[in-house]
Amino acid sequence: MRERVLTPGTAVPGDGNAYPPIGTAPVYTPNVRVADLIVNGFPARTGRIMFGGAVNSDAGVTGQITIDERNFDILRWPKSFRDLFGGTAFRGAGQTFRLEAAPGSDFDRYSAQFADPNLFGYLPISFSASGFLYDRRFNDWDEERLGGRVAFGYRVTPDLSIAFGVSGQNVDISRPRVVGVPQLDAVVGDNELWTGEVTLNHDTRDTPLQASRGHFMEFKFEEAFGDFNYARFELEYRKYWLVAERADRTGRQTIS
Repeated sequence: MRERVLTPGTAVPGDGNAYPPIGTAPVYTPNVRVADLIVNGFPARTGRIMFGGAVNSDAGVTGQITIDERNFDILRWPKSFRDLFGGTAFRGAGQTFRLEAAPGSDFDRYSAQFADPNLFGYLPISFSASGFLYDRRFNDWDEERLGGRVAFGYRVTPDLSIAFGVSGQNVDISRPRVVGVPQLDAVVGDNELWTGEVTLNHDTRDTPLQASRGHFMEFKFEEAFGDFNYARFELEYRKYWLVAERADRTGRQTIS
């Protein structure tokens, strides 16, 4: 049997390292330091179905049914009944979807909302769309609003974001109790209202819920046109100071 002798410094075929000193066994090291990692994860419960009701001296008796999903996927259509009722359909993309129905004796509201934090799954642009039907029976008239809204947002920095939106609605005023009031007679029937808006948001809060540090500032400009033309400015500013807290960051005392 022939014995192959390798001197120190010679390379072993298929090895990324030089041959070790005489007297030790060769150690194989891959040239590319990559390992396959398989992670099996299961998403938490992100969907909710809520039922409720209320009695109000102004709005009468109202019921409420809400379906809310915080990990929605509009492209994940069910492929079978098991997929539909097993909780895997329409889930997994981090989108939000909400359906709400609130019928009542004097007040009705129906709405649908969809939002995607990253358009097409990777763009740093958010997208939201919503539609609504609102019906309110006042003492002096009935008012019905049917409309929708589309908006796009962009995060300039981790604290600064900007959004643009367009909305439109049809406002139907009917059954006026008093006839002959010029301001009311002018709006009886269908009224078209379109708005374009821009929102600038600067948020340095440590958390949106029960914040104790930072500030929140939002500037919004809205221009309406259609049967009525007007402009509207809104400015909101909040500031939070942390006074005291425990070592485990509980028991916070905050001035806002």
